[in-house]
Amino acid sequence: MLDEIDSAVEAGVTLFVPPTVPPDPAKLNQRYHPKPADTNAQAAWRKWMGTEEAQEIYRERASTVETVNADLKTHRGLGQFLVRGKDMITYVAL
Repeated sequence: MLDEIDSAVEAGVTLFVPPTVPPDPAKLNQRYHPKPADTNAQAAWRKWMGTEEAQEIYRERASTVETVNADLKTHRGLGQFLVRGKDMITYVAL
């Protein structure tokens, strides 16, 4: 996933994806601190997602993106596909 962060930043995309939750609950707030192996883009992303502004924008996702996904699943029949592969899913969706 971290490679995708570098690619997104190079493309000029602002990410609103929280870092993964560590297994140890005591380290929960440390997930927003840059790690020694992080690139500059990854470190900036971790710091950004630790801000209240970024977290508020991410919380808005539930009322925007998730309702679209729910509509596609419930009213458009695009839930679980019984076929495999991008071509077959495209065929079923169309």
